[in-house]
Amino acid sequence: MILVSIGWPWLLPAVWNPYDNEWVIATVQACLMGNGLTDTYLETEREKDIALKGWLPFPQIPTQPKSPTDH
Repeated sequence: MILVSIGWPWLLPAVWNPYDNEWVIATVQACLMGNGLTDTYLETEREKDIALKGWLPFPQIPTQPKSPTDH
């Protein structure tokens, strides 16, 4: 997984799909429901290789020390 720039104002997570020969991009979607709450979810889209303007490796998540003295 990498973070890609495809022209949106922010980076998007993406993975390469070798079967379709395209990038699968995850986007956050939101929909206001009838009860006034917002339903948020991830939706995937496909992009051709040529759509990528740049990319970064996905950052690693830092781990928590087990105690305040462990660094």
